[in-house]
Amino acid sequence: MKNLGLILLLGFVPSVGGQRPSVTAQREAMKKLDFLVGQWSGELWMNVDPPLQSLRLPQTEDVQFKMDGLLIVMEGVRRNMRGDAVLQSFATISYDDVNSSYRLHLYAEGMYVDTELKVTPQGFAWGVPAGVGDMSDTMRLNEKGEWAETSQLNMGATAIQSVETLLRRQAAVLPDGPPTVQRFDGKWLTTVSCEAARDALGYSFRFVSEVKDGNLRGQQGIEGQPSSLRIEGKINADGSGKLYATGRTGSKEFVPGRDTPRGTEYNYTIEARFKGGTGTGTRIEGRPCSWQFEKQ
Repeated sequence: MKNLGLILLLGFVPSVGGQRPSVTAQREAMKKLDFLVGQWSGELWMNVDPPLQSLRLPQTEDVQFKMDGLLIVMEGVRRNMRGDAVLQSFATISYDDVNSSYRLHLYAEGMYVDTELKVTPQGFAWGVPAGVGDMSDTMRLNEKGEWAETSQLNMGATAIQSVETLLRRQAAVLPDGPPTVQRFDGKWLTTVSCEAARDALGYSFRFVSEVKDGNLRGQQGIEGQPSSLRIEGKINADGSGKLYATGRTGSKEFVPGRDTPRGTEYNYTIEARFKGGTGTGTRIEGRPCSWQFEKQ
């Protein structure tokens, strides 16, 4: 009965300017945004105290068509170095064929935006007033097919870049096969991010690890030299794993206490979890660090 009532109600919705919306035209217009659909992950750089340092955080976006192509939903999650969600957002994109415009509805932490979305080839742009200035956001796919997005606060003639995001599309993950350790074999793009601790700066870097017969090994830098790091360990058939990291310190500003000599050896344990083509890990001892793994 509820569905019948809704159908009857929609049948009597007045047209705008004598023109009724065209579902066909809306679906056709929404096809211009199909480059967004998929699972995305990467990082954003937030200028918290320019020009002293920028805060780098993991970010994901899940973008899907809904209502048979009439609507796009975008769910974003920003995490801290421990992997905890610190900001979640939910957005919808639709097309108003009567006024020939795209609309963006964005919700984040109790705030919302309702504005026109300008669609460009392989990208989009939008903006809203923000106190004494205005905020603008521009996204495009770069030459590598990555999601490159810049948000900035504009105050008069001065533009202050506030957030820059770079995301990579994740390969479609097939259903897990038989529970064997060999299903994780291959090369994995590995990202380690450590929070600022005491008077040490935070940092993040990437390298490639390799899994063979369920045994993972990765190396950043030259083993035994300053600013190097090695991880190794076993991934179980269920995707759980315990990894061990051994490294040598580099520049003192990134080491808690700042009195540790360059090249000092350190080690810690990582509790990891793998599923399909992604994995996460958390440092157990010492300063908070998170790990991200993406199968290549």
